[in-house]
Amino acid sequence: MSERSRFQSEQGWPAGSESRCALASAFDFADIDALNKPFAISPEDELKAAQEQFDLEHVTFAAIPQTTGRQLAELAQISTMDMSELAFEMVREADKCFAALMEYFRNYRDCLDAYTEAQEREAADTMQANVDVLKTLGVSLRYAEAEITHVRAALSPTVRIALGMAHDEEGRCALPNRSFGIEHERYSAHSPMN
Repeated sequence: MSERSRFQSEQGWPAGSESRCALASAFDFADIDALNKPFAISPEDELKAAQEQFDLEHVTFAAIPQTTGRQLAELAQISTMDMSELAFEMVREADKCFAALMEYFRNYRDCLDAYTEAQEREAADTMQANVDVLKTLGVSLRYAEAEITHVRAALSPTVRIALGMAHDEEGRCALPNRSFGIEHERYSAHSPMN
C-alpha cells in the first residue's frame, strides 16, 4: 500500500479494492470492507455482562519482569509447580535456549534440597547465562504468582504457582482457568499482585 493511499484512507476517503484488502489483511479482517462498515457498540449492560463472564472464566495476573538468574533461582525456591507459555513464535535458537532454561529451572526446583549454598549460586549463574542469551535474542521473561487454595480440603493446603506467560503492554496476563485445572467450585485463586 502506498503512502498516499494510506494517508487517504486515514482521512476517510474512498479506497480501491487493493487498498481495502491491504488494510483488512493488516488488521486480520476476513471482510475487506470491514473498516467501511459501522461498528456496533454494545450497550453498557451487555459489556458489563461480558466482563463478568470473562472474569468467571479467567484468572488475571500481573506479569512481573524476570531479569536475573538470581530472581529465577529464588522463584524456584518458593514454587511447587509452574507452567510456561510463549508470547510469540521464537526463532529456533531462542526456543532451544528457553526450553533449556525451563528444564534447568524445573530440575533445580525439584532437587533443591540436595544443593549446597555454593551449588545454589552456581545454579543462579547458569540461569543468568541463559537469561542473557535470551535478551540478546530479543526475548524477555515475565512471571506471575498465585496462591491456589483447595476449598474443600480438611487442611486447605496452599500451592504457589509460578507462571511464565504472554503479556501485554501494561504487563497484565490472562490465563483461562481450565489451562491449569482451576474450577471455581473447588478452588479459589488469590493473587497478591492485584
